[in-house]
Amino acid sequence: MVHTSVTGVDLPEAIWCRAARVGQTGGRLHDATHALRANNVRAELRQGMNVAGLERATGSGPAIVTARGHALVVDRVTDGMVYVRDPEPFGIGSSYALLPDRFASWWNGRAVVVTR
Repeated sequence: MVHTSVTGVDLPEAIWCRAARVGQTGGRLHDATHALRANNVRAELRQGMNVAGLERATGSGPAIVTARGHALVVDRVTDGMVYVRDPEPFGIGSSYALLPDRFASWWNGRAVVVTR
């Protein structure tokens, strides 16, 4: 089960994967945006963001970003750190914090953000 602070309900992970068209090779941010909207979450895909913009955006909820072609969830940017949830290692996942400069060197400036 996946509980999201955005929807406030528990949903099986398979529902999110199908809605976002996530397969063994991953998914696309565009599809993640549609999956959130289909579950009554106001979200949009933004491009050309910087870490300061991501900090403002995560004030409304977590963001989904791509870093080197890999999707991550950014919970928040605060106290000089970017707080990340990563689906790797597969089936386990991990959470960690990165310095903004390190994160920015991986990130392509695209994010699916919640717009409340």
